[in-house]
Amino acid sequence: MKSNPKVSIIIVNYNGFEETINCLKSLVKLDYPNFNVVVIDNGSANNSYEKIKNFLKHLMLDNKHPIVRLIESKENLGFAGGCNLGIKKAKELGSNYFLLLNPDTTIEPGFLKKLIGVAVKPESYRAIKAEIKKGKKLGFLGPRIFYEDKKTIYSNGGFINKNLTSATLKDHGKTKKGLNNNDPFTTDYITGTALLLSEKVLDDIGYMDEDYFLYYEDSDWAVKAREKKYFHAIVPSAIIYHKGYHSTEYLSFNYIYYLMRNGYFLAWKNGNLQQKILVVFYSVYKLTKQPFKIFLPKKRKWVKPLIKATWDFWRGRYGEIKMTKSKCQKIIF
Repeated sequence: MKSNPKVSIIIVNYNGFEETINCLKSLVKLDYPNFNVVVIDNGSANNSYEKIKNFLKHLMLDNKHPIVRLIESKENLGFAGGCNLGIKKAKELGSNYFLLLNPDTTIEPGFLKKLIGVAVKPESYRAIKAEIKKGKKLGFLGPRIFYEDKKTIYSNGGFINKNLTSATLKDHGKTKKGLNNNDPFTTDYITGTALLLSEKVLDDIGYMDEDYFLYYEDSDWAVKAREKKYFHAIVPSAIIYHKGYHSTEYLSFNYIYYLMRNGYFLAWKNGNLQQKILVVFYSVYKLTKQPFKIFLPKKRKWVKPLIKATWDFWRGRYGEIKMTKSKCQKIIF
């Protein structure tokens, strides 16, 4: 493959036009020569689509600036649905790689070039070469992600527990002090905050599972890829910055609900018989604990969303809490 394959950067916006515009301004600084941007407005209710559209009219385009495609979805398709819509458009544009990027991020100019450098020549890196020798294939790549303060780590890859009920970010909340290793290393999953995959991998494993709607769709994708002998890696020298918790407020009803329900579904969809049995018992255990939290002020906010998450898991209730079916889209060039 050529050294500078075509990359589409896919950004899903939901009521966050200011952050999306800042992200687009940041992408102007990229030093990678062959990329475009696809922005999905995912059923925003605050005029985000028009705000972004007006911004793009005034964006000066030259050889260093990407052409941006803006797509409006009339309903919120969820994170996976928005990403899938963007990837489909990117495939129409003839892209070889797809980079999912959250709108509340800013980037270091060289981060994409470093990701692609590993993607194109994976055997040049020790940890990746070791996995290839085992008969595995490189799947997803991700950068090292810091919070906006540029000192605190948001994600350095992630772990998925052996029962498939939980996915956690590696080194979350730690500082960059002592992180001197810039060699790529393997990880269980790559957060959808910034995830690079090739067209070849996509064709093999398929699109993101839209049942999750929000949270754990990236973990599910990683597990499905692992079943086809793919592994995933972080490129620490590729760096971006992340604001965090835009789609749902931290510890809000929706945050707790989707986190708990989709953790159950991750195991139910991908686990073996033992793991499926365990997740049923685990959900019963979680439910029986909730009445006692009424007497614990710091835990009380977990009660209602966790009860609903468990009940919806038992009923097989996927998707958004309130599902809609209209998928009218408008494409702007």
